[in-house]
Amino acid sequence: MGEAVTRTEGATESRARAALGSAAFVLMILVTFAALASVPWSESVLEPCHLAFLATALTVLVYTWQRFWGTRVGPWERGITAAFLAGMPLVYLGRYLLHRPAAGGPWLELELLGLAAYGGCAWLGLARSPWFLVVGIAAHGLAWDVWHFHRSAYVPDWYSIGCLALDVAISFYVATRIPRWGGKGP
Repeated sequence: MGEAVTRTEGATESRARAALGSAAFVLMILVTFAALASVPWSESVLEPCHLAFLATALTVLVYTWQRFWGTRVGPWERGITAAFLAGMPLVYLGRYLLHRPAAGGPWLELELLGLAAYGGCAWLGLARSPWFLVVGIAAHGLAWDVWHFHRSAYVPDWYSIGCLALDVAISFYVATRIPRWGGKGP
């Protein structure tokens, strides 16, 4: 009897994880479309914020491919996620270098600190635990993007808001993928 109950609980848990993964996937897709729709595309597509949104859309396409057709999900998807996280602070650093604020201040040091922090999370996500990727992506949105909103003279507010929404949605989705990577998930 105990074995049958354990199998039933396992099947229920498996269905719940699948439903959570599907919900996270749909949320990520919807947020990606909403973020892309909010971008003022009249500016140069080669500008760092525009390139970041295009790179995010490409990352989401890779996640979609991996979700439905990927065979070697674990290492490849984890590597893409680490590259995505490591690239996030490059957008802010690039914007700073292109649009340096006249007032000066510790902005360059702040962006270099972000490069080290999020690059470190990406490395730890590959070397130690994929949960560093989830935490790093979520922290980028909830801390870095929120902090830059209305404070930065060189990062537009539309980018901070869109990046925040994307980071939260993508980190939620990545958390549901960790079991496929060979780790323990939600």
